[in-house]
Amino acid sequence: MRLNPSPSGYENAPVLVCEPPWWRVGAYVLVAAGVFAFGLAGNLDRPGRLLVLVVGAGALGLAGRDALMRPTLRADAQAVTILDGMHRTAVPWAAVAGISARSVNRRGLVGLRSLELDVLLPDEDGGARDHLVVLSRRMLGADPQVVADGLERLRTRAGRRLSGNAAGDGSAAVPGDGRVTGDGDDDSR
Repeated sequence: MRLNPSPSGYENAPVLVCEPPWWRVGAYVLVAAGVFAFGLAGNLDRPGRLLVLVVGAGALGLAGRDALMRPTLRADAQAVTILDGMHRTAVPWAAVAGISARSVNRRGLVGLRSLELDVLLPDEDGGARDHLVVLSRRMLGADPQVVADGLERLRTRAGRRLSGNAAGDGSAAVPGDGRVTGDGDDDSR
């Protein structure tokens, strides 16, 4: 996570940018090169060589995605811009219904941490549809709880804190109150 500082410091940064770190891109490229070298020079049969080359191509694909699809999330006083799959969407703060950081523990396995943004997007009929965007810690390059806190500060500073409706005029209720919450399963915080 990168905060572009304001004159008063990082706590009041006007722009929040989240993206995977560049060192990870380099690590994926090195892994892919090592796997390709082993696949081509190693003493493997055809299926083994194919399997190793597929793993190398996967590592190279992750490096390409992390290098080209940047930033994953960018927020300022006007809107939050989200990379959802291959599409970049700018959502005004008034259309952000909820921000939450989640930690899910399944059967004693490592907790999976993610940032969830509940946004209202325009649909073809001229109305709005509810859309949930889930961004993992890997995609954000930072702790989702820290990012959620930063987004809440930006949203509050922008004067767009929701009080139960999307338009701010009392016309339509939006599910969620925009509070940063966890599911209570993660005791490491």
